[in-house]
Amino acid sequence: MNVTSSSSPHAYQLRYAWTAWPRKTNKGPFSCGATVQENLASAWEADGLRPLEWSVSGEQVQILFSTRPDIQPDGIAARAKGRLQHALRREGHPAEFQRNFSLQTVGAPHSGDVETYLRDQLQHGDFADPRYRNALADLAFTDPTVSLVDARNSKSGRYVLAYHLVFVTSGRCRMPWAIAVKVQEAFREVSEASDWKIAKFSLMPDHAHIAVRGVSGLSPLGIGERMREATSRKVGTFGFWMPTWYMGSFGKYGMGAVRARQQLSE
Repeated sequence: MNVTSSSSPHAYQLRYAWTAWPRKTNKGPFSCGATVQENLASAWEADGLRPLEWSVSGEQVQILFSTRPDIQPDGIAARAKGRLQHALRREGHPAEFQRNFSLQTVGAPHSGDVETYLRDQLQHGDFADPRYRNALADLAFTDPTVSLVDARNSKSGRYVLAYHLVFVTSGRCRMPWAIAVKVQEAFREVSEASDWKIAKFSLMPDHAHIAVRGVSGLSPLGIGERMREATSRKVGTFGFWMPTWYMGSFGKYGMGAVRARQQLSE
């Protein structure tokens, strides 16, 4: 599930690594064969999840999912565990899992790549007036109190959620300076008033890049909708941004680490 699909007009590439640990009280070693995995694929697809990679051992199970942008992280965790347990019971191999699961976002880039991109993109832009570039650079901000790689614990597990969102102005119109200032102020204000937080913000003449620390109870789409509403209200028109935007996931590990079976539960 990536880029624009029939189920969503938005461009997105959202991937999450779910890790769970079987209870030691289970009878016999934990296993999850090909039949169970194949049967689960269609069930999860109906939930908006698509399993991309599996890593199963007697000690733990790790599944990499791609998802639609309207799916909440806590819903991913619940569906991953619930459907897996149900499928194992049907196969005659019931298993229970410990409560301390891990769910974290991953992507082709890792957090360092995204942060560098947001920091340096203005320097690579083609500006007729370098003063405008310098002025936009002054509007960029980083919140040093917001970590994109540290886990946040809930009652039942731990989450590491980081998203890269991109909003583009309608018609790709260049923002006047006064409007650019209002846009930056709106992003700051909506972040300060929310449980999710903007870690890094960078503004180009016709679009904005935002690196966000997410929360388990709100989807990437929900975060984007709140941003779009707040900034549009600040500039005085709800047609300021294009009606669709980009949402991507990233994290401490990139896809190379996943395919190398690196532990994603650290």
